[in-house]
Amino acid sequence: MSTYGYLFQGCNIGPDGVLNDGLNVPEILSAIQKKYLGIANIGIDTGPDDVIYSGNIEYSTPNAFPYIHQTKIFSQIVPVPNPSKPGNLEEVKGWSNYNYFAFNTTMSNDSQSSKYILPDYPYIAYYDRLLLTCIGYDENTGLYSSLDTTYTHPLLQGLILDTYDITYSYRLYGINKIDNERDYLLDKKNGFWILDNDAGVLTFYDRIDPATTVKQVSRSNAPRISFYRYEGLYGEANILSGQDL
Repeated sequence: MSTYGYLFQGCNIGPDGVLNDGLNVPEILSAIQKKYLGIANIGIDTGPDDVIYSGNIEYSTPNAFPYIHQTKIFSQIVPVPNPSKPGNLEEVKGWSNYNYFAFNTTMSNDSQSSKYILPDYPYIAYYDRLLLTCIGYDENTGLYSSLDTTYTHPLLQGLILDTYDITYSYRLYGINKIDNERDYLLDKKNGFWILDNDAGVLTFYDRIDPATTVKQVSRSNAPRISFYRYEGLYGEANILSGQDL
């Protein structure tokens, strides 16, 4: 935390320790304040004025403002409900999860991630098991300095949330807490995580099952995510449609 602190100060650590306190009120309010200021929630124990770990424009980190600006407004239809059905997605041949970069961090390359598109809406993509990468902040001296809590990928920006429509729900995969197998589907209580599709940041507030002490995610075992993403035009691209000038 910087010298000036942040507005909603309070104990971020619950009675059972940092890994087992869930998502508590000070953490929620801190995340909301950062969102209001357009700052990505990277360092979860740092304030929004800590530009090094909470988002820094000098490092070309994307802002966390909602999609309300001209450069972020979808100008093509995102149909409701989601028209895609199993088997009718078209795979994008030749796409690979290589050479992506975000938050001053090179994304992990992998050959298991796949990209598909909706046949009737080619500007809506579906990414299957996209590998995320931990955002490094090794110099952080805060209470979460030894934890790998925040993950990113630039393709998370523009992700269509299930709050838009439940038929666009996304799936997050971690490590099975029972037998350590991968591709274990995580729900919101498996880590108390928050996904910010504006900044492209996924933040975990718990990572370890207290009963088994198995890490659900870590820097070396980053989560994977399957989701729909808008990749169409932005802004007033259709401003002349239907108008007589």
